[in-house]
Amino acid sequence: MPASDNPLFIGLSSFICLIPFYSKNIILKCLSVHIGSQILDHRPYEKMLRILDKIINKVNHKFEFIDLGGGMGISYDNNGKGYFYSLLELVLHLLHHL
Repeated sequence: MPASDNPLFIGLSSFICLIPFYSKNIILKCLSVHIGSQILDHRPYEKMLRILDKIINKVNHKFEFIDLGGGMGISYDNNGKGYFYSLLELVLHLLHHL
């Protein structure tokens, strides 16, 4: 189902505006995402981390936890090592900005 057809979907700019509003009334401790399961490529995670970086940099809120949900697939051939190192570099870059 495309995101625009999902009744729970809100756009990035709307979400960024909602965080300061709701953080006045409830305790927001965690920013959680789930982008899918059995993903064998680092690029979807890279896109997701860039979006999280935008959110974190644009809102004036300190999250205690960032949950990078989703299932990284395991490649059973020997070509998967670079995938994990690429993802690790992306996560470390995001953490550096927190």
